[in-house]
Amino acid sequence: MQNLKMKKMAMVVTIAVLAPLLQTGCNSTPRADANIDQLEQKISRLEPMTGQEQYAPVAVQKARESLEKLKNTKGRGEAYQHQLYLTEKQIEIAEEMVAAERAEELIGSAELRRKDILLEARTREAEQAKSLAAGIAVRAQELAQQVEALQTAETDRGLVLTLGSVLFESGKANLRSGAQRTVERVAEFLNEYPDRSILVEGFTDSEGSESYNRDLSKRRAQAVRDLLVRHGVDGSRVETEGYGEQFPVANNATAEGRQQNRRVEIVVGKTDGGEILDRTTMR
Repeated sequence: MQNLKMKKMAMVVTIAVLAPLLQTGCNSTPRADANIDQLEQKISRLEPMTGQEQYAPVAVQKARESLEKLKNTKGRGEAYQHQLYLTEKQIEIAEEMVAAERAEELIGSAELRRKDILLEARTREAEQAKSLAAGIAVRAQELAQQVEALQTAETDRGLVLTLGSVLFESGKANLRSGAQRTVERVAEFLNEYPDRSILVEGFTDSEGSESYNRDLSKRRAQAVRDLLVRHGVDGSRVETEGYGEQFPVANNATAEGRQQNRRVEIVVGKTDGGEILDRTTMR
């Protein structure tokens, strides 16, 4: 009887001693599995998806190998804790290297984009410069035509300003847009002699009938007069006349000669208020 009591007491003591150990053993496995799961997730985030670029592949591979070694470590003693520590550090290294390579790639992309932007800006600036240069060239040509179109000469009738055919379209009496500035400059000149009479005379080449050319020359002279008046010249002192193909200054047999004959001449009287001598009486 006494032996039975002693055995029961021994069993109670054994259970009391083993219970905490069993409890510890049961709790240690889930904690270990939780550690491994967490580390597995970290490595998975470092590994590329299908078709994506691998960053720091050597470091990630070492972290993966360290984790596999941890999984194969028997028991949960010092060897396990040591391998757990090594695996965590290896993963930290891999994370840093992956982050560094990603940052470097972003910097490279940003630099490439910056170069693209600079190239685009330079290309745009070059196109603008070309456009500006073309505009300047056109303007320079227009000015050259204006200078060429405006010729002056002192005559017995007074000062004669000759406006070439660049003022008009062929066969038309409407002034070209580029002629506006030429006539404006003439108006500025004429306004320096506000009391002198002005006669605007139109001429054509010999192409076409005589009556048509006379009418065309009159209409061209009138168009120049109207524009002079719009630019401040007193209309009461401006007369017009159309001579058609009369009084050529060059040979109508050549294109160059015909161009010279297609002209408008502005005669400024020699004296204030004095009449301008009629061209037909000067022949």
